[in-house]
Amino acid sequence: MNDAGRYEEHADVLGLATRDSGRGVVCADFDHDGDVDILELTDAPGNSARLWENRSAAAGRHSLRVRLEGASPNTQAAGARIIATIGDTKYMREITIGSNYTSQNPTVQVFGLGDSETVDEILVEWPPIDSGNGATQFGSLISGPIAASQPGQTLVIRQPDVPAR
Repeated sequence: MNDAGRYEEHADVLGLATRDSGRGVVCADFDHDGDVDILELTDAPGNSARLWENRSAAAGRHSLRVRLEGASPNTQAAGARIIATIGDTKYMREITIGSNYTSQNPTVQVFGLGDSETVDEILVEWPPIDSGNGATQFGSLISGPIAASQPGQTLVIRQPDVPAR
């Protein structure tokens, strides 16, 4: 987004503009370096997949990877929201299943922290579970500072009353 509040097209500059017919896109941290890469699945003969590696982590930026463990049968915590607070700014990620046409983003969420090496607070708004007496909603609050992830490291947060696996 530019200073006037309008989006500008930069696909050509970034090398992301292609004429192939896309059949699916997966946005994930494939190389576990703390930034989100893009995998495009196409119908192009001889090359049905293309990976665009995001190299912003190499520029000294920090990130936090978070994986939720939900209550059965929703063990991937679909519908949960993760809210990370850094200073006065809040960042939200929502766990979705079936997020893309013919593809699926992972449920591990990546928060880009920029220059910050810590997160002040993480709030998880868990999806309701059937407690037998009606749906119950839980929240989990983790107060920081929470250190940025090391390469390949993921913070795992379990829904209340979920035993360790």
